[in-house]
Amino acid sequence: MKALSTFSVLALALALLAPPAAWGLVGDSRGDFGLDGSFRLLGAVLDQPGAGYHFSQGQPVNETATGLLRLTASGRPGDRLAYEVHTVQSITTLSDPAGGLGRGGLSLPAEKSRYRAVDDTATWLEEPHQTASLWADRAWVRLRFSGADLTLGRQALTFGKAWFWNPTDVFLPFDALSFDRDYKGGVDALLVEVPLGPASGLSLAAVAGRNLALDGDYESGETADLDPEASALLARGFMNVSGWDFSIQAGRVYHGWHAGAGAVGDAAGFQVRAEAAVFRTAIDDPLPLPLSGNLFEDRWSATLGLGRRWPNSLDLEAEYLFNSGGDENDLFASFARVSAGALLQAGRHFLGVTASYELTPLVVARLAWVQSLSDGSGTVQPFVNASLSDNAELVLGLTVPYGPGPSRTLGVVTGLASEFGSYPNQLFGELKWYF
Repeated sequence: MKALSTFSVLALALALLAPPAAWGLVGDSRGDFGLDGSFRLLGAVLDQPGAGYHFSQGQPVNETATGLLRLTASGRPGDRLAYEVHTVQSITTLSDPAGGLGRGGLSLPAEKSRYRAVDDTATWLEEPHQTASLWADRAWVRLRFSGADLTLGRQALTFGKAWFWNPTDVFLPFDALSFDRDYKGGVDALLVEVPLGPASGLSLAAVAGRNLALDGDYESGETADLDPEASALLARGFMNVSGWDFSIQAGRVYHGWHAGAGAVGDAAGFQVRAEAAVFRTAIDDPLPLPLSGNLFEDRWSATLGLGRRWPNSLDLEAEYLFNSGGDENDLFASFARVSAGALLQAGRHFLGVTASYELTPLVVARLAWVQSLSDGSGTVQPFVNASLSDNAELVLGLTVPYGPGPSRTLGVVTGLASEFGSYPNQLFGELKWYF
């Protein structure tokens, strides 16, 4: 219980010490220089007796605690110049190193990404039960000209507008069940934005990339590297017509070619969201033995969503995903592709629903449900957000998957019967403090 105990003590101390109002460390980010940040404590207990592919070597119960300190330096020294730098320090404790974190809610900031040419991660503690790393999550400078904005450096790029699945968001999209989406990891890019009107324009993103191995490390092992096959050059246009936002994009991405389109608007009192994207592989990238086939294969995906918020604060969102590359009959290969970022999910057809309601002005109850229509498995995630002060928030919740579990022979996983039946139950909590 060491990890959970550490989390509990730190969470209590942070809640007691958090001031009632937000404050900045130094200066003002709207001026020449400002320094502020946030501190997060994430804790989880993972119950994984039936877990398969992701936890086949772990113990039945795993406890984890992670502390994340983010310092943000930013400013606008002039009308045409802006900058922002995010430095992240993490420390993680695991009761069972073989168990890992898995998917389904706990999405930590990316230390390493395929779309980063420079590996600036400094891991200063690496032990079986504890790791600690320091890295720059964002570091960019923006120049404003009369006809365009140029942003150079590590920056967050978000193109999709759906909630659970974003086929058009090719740069570090969130997991479908990520409950903390305050910060998206940055990629090393040059972004050129050309406005054509109040709600229309063109964007060109040139993103430097490198190959990632399945273990999450860079294949080259170098501190700085650039691989054209792993980089991206993506053009995107967007416009508003009769209250609807439309977008279209195309270009070279990691190991292939991408084209996508999206639309967001209101109809009959509901917000309608639609996205679709197609991928064509450019190189052969074999799956690890004994699996056959390639990690990245030709595919297309589409999502259609409806959402509405009522005056009583009830907010409902529902989305359907078609994922052509998913194969519920070969989950070992599909899980490998999901881990590599080649697929959004392991199966083919999915439904996602999320609901939120304000119990009080300071407490919001939420429920997320994802159902695989392909194999009948799914997961339910109830959680509560409580505002402790102007700059402190507490999140408590559960992730409960269901579906047939994996089959084993002599303790070794030999077959997977469903996608979500292969994931563990999670009891999680997160305390956020902004300063």
